[in-house]
Amino acid sequence: MVAMDSGPLGGLVIGKQDATGRRKIELGGIAGAGARVRSGMMARPNPARSDRSLALFGIPGFGILGIMSNTTRAFDTVARDYDATRGGERRGTAYAAALFPHVPPGLTLEVGVGTGVVALGLERLGRDVVGVDVSLPMLAVARARTAGSLVAADGSLLPFADESFDCVCAVWVLHAVSDPSAMLGEIQRVLRPSGHCLVCPTNHPAPDDVVGLELDRMFQRVEGARPDPAPWTGFSVTAERVLTWAEELGMTAEIQQLEEQSWDTTADREIASIRDKVWSAMKTLEEETYVSITTDAIRFLESLPPGTIRRRAIAEMVIVQKQA
Repeated sequence: MVAMDSGPLGGLVIGKQDATGRRKIELGGIAGAGARVRSGMMARPNPARSDRSLALFGIPGFGILGIMSNTTRAFDTVARDYDATRGGERRGTAYAAALFPHVPPGLTLEVGVGTGVVALGLERLGRDVVGVDVSLPMLAVARARTAGSLVAADGSLLPFADESFDCVCAVWVLHAVSDPSAMLGEIQRVLRPSGHCLVCPTNHPAPDDVVGLELDRMFQRVEGARPDPAPWTGFSVTAERVLTWAEELGMTAEIQQLEEQSWDTTADREIASIRDKVWSAMKTLEEETYVSITTDAIRFLESLPPGTIRRRAIAEMVIVQKQA
């Protein structure tokens, strides 16, 4: 049984279970109506959100009322397998540990929370996290994992008042939006004065990660062959570019090298991921093109001995600070 509360937000909140064990969902603030998720966090009027319409989704376990947006939900179809191909909670915990020294007590927003692995890591370190994502299937996975509020909303049109958050995190997300600079502008708006925005662009394989390097070459071929080329990719949204965007918005920024990230996989798992097209860009390709682009990577993986493979990646964080 789903308990519905009228009221508090310009988006969908997949709430925690209440005292009766029911899953609460809170809806409100549609088309710019004033509302709040908690004291001091008021939704603002936003005429740009007039393209959104109410829709009903059936996610296993409970129904969801949500806000549809024109933003492409490229991750809807890969939510189930996302963690298995990206390092899951272990990788999220490592990123959370790197972010933590720059996340003050107070309220933190994670834009592009996805399946919640980074939010979970920050919660375990004692931080209060609100997660935003445009993909309802990804949020359904996060809801089973995290304790904080989860909001279905476009990160470029955040349904929060100015200066609502002490810190904002954006991990592996800026490359997936049509206008990363505009998203940074929205993050700046909801940040409190002197607040930090922590941006982690997509990482890249370490020089000795032969599996990662082979997959990287395959991903570049996929991006080059897409019939609907993405305006930005993990190869073009670099830490240096994020720093430039932040400075153009009047914020200060610095780049910090993170410790090498690592996670375990197997050749069979990577082959299955390719064949199942768990990377959303693959689903845009014609079958003949898909086979041509992925054949070399599959053959390479098939040539590897059985057993666990340790993947390693180089990662950076851009520490952006709003002016006081």
